[in-house]
Amino acid sequence: FYGILRGLSLDSAEDEQYREAISYGTRALNIAKRWGELFWISTAARNLAEIRLRQGLPEEAGLYLLELMEWHVALGQDWQMLGFLGGAAVLFPQTIGGDEAIVAIFSMMYHHPELTSNNRHQISNQFPRFQDKLGDSAYKAAWEKGKELDIDDVVNQLRTAWR
Repeated sequence: FYGILRGLSLDSAEDEQYREAISYGTRALNIAKRWGELFWISTAARNLAEIRLRQGLPEEAGLYLLELMEWHVALGQDWQMLGFLGGAAVLFPQTIGGDEAIVAIFSMMYHHPELTSNNRHQISNQFPRFQDKLGDSAYKAAWEKGKELDIDDVVNQLRTAWR
């Protein structure tokens, strides 16, 4: 049933039938929450956030991301939280607070001892794009700021951005 609802949500969104897409997606998310499975919760919540962004509603998208982040916080696994933070920065940059904030998040992640080598590599691939967008001095300042952050700092920053 979850898969059917997710499929209906995706198809409805493709057809720009957003009210139906949100309805089906919310039902899928509620099923995933009952299961308590982070993967399925993440898939459903990201889908709903993407739909809200398509509608031009970044604040609404942020509410889904906030709820998903709180599930990650509740699990208390740093490596999972780091993956979530990187994914949010790449997939939902318009909800985070600008390129400097994203670079600071990437820097915090890059310097965290529990970051997986795959995620470290993915962050490294983002460096040139942000250096070009920000310029060297702004990029370096954001990178240095990120070195001083920890996961809790970024979580609090995103809680503020997504409320």
